[in-house]
Amino acid sequence: MSSHIHCGPPSCAVRDGDSSVDRVDELATSLMTSWFDCCHRARIALGPATAMGERLVMAYTEPHRHYHGLAHISACLELVRQAPLTDAELVMAELALWFQDAVYDPRASDNEQRSAELASAWIDEVGAEGAEEVAALIAMTKGHVLPDAASRTMQVVHDIDLSILGADPVEYERYVADIRAEYAWLSDHDFAAGRAAVLEAFLRADAIFALPGYRSALEASARRNLTHELGRY
Repeated sequence: MSSHIHCGPPSCAVRDGDSSVDRVDELATSLMTSWFDCCHRARIALGPATAMGERLVMAYTEPHRHYHGLAHISACLELVRQAPLTDAELVMAELALWFQDAVYDPRASDNEQRSAELASAWIDEVGAEGAEEVAALIAMTKGHVLPDAASRTMQVVHDIDLSILGADPVEYERYVADIRAEYAWLSDHDFAAGRAAVLEAFLRADAIFALPGYRSALEASARRNLTHELGRY
């Protein structure tokens, strides 16, 4: 079980029913607007931006995505816009968050690598800057190990990706249930073993979050959530 199963900010999952269809359409429309804005700031032409935007939205509506879907991306983008980044750094962070889970197969162990390769190849293809940086930001999210000289942008993406860990208890339990649904093919025993290993690794860390603001806001609640969940395994 790879470490990426715990990632992401608090978000409202899209549920079954007629209202969920409207919610998906609303999110898709809103996200495409955000995507076009990001691509415009990255100086990416409308044609390739439209094609990739539609591809990404389709990816994030795949039926096996109970957590890593449109609401997840929407929440990530909302958080990154509040981050203390320059305009250029923000574009890199947004592109990384958009592509981070572009490839998501819970049975696979190379999702981040394939997502990074997709992002890098496309950014190069459209003649934009930052292919290598975006790929590095995505690759970091596989194990959430920051290099000693991690950039501010990488620290921001890292902390946004882990922010769900510090959510309020109700939201955290909803997230855990959605992750379990994505790993429904695993037995309860195997899921518990893999999940416990992930939780224990975070609890052993000196700090879960890199940035002082995220530490002060979420570190204590994240450790409470992780400890509580670990107790059931």
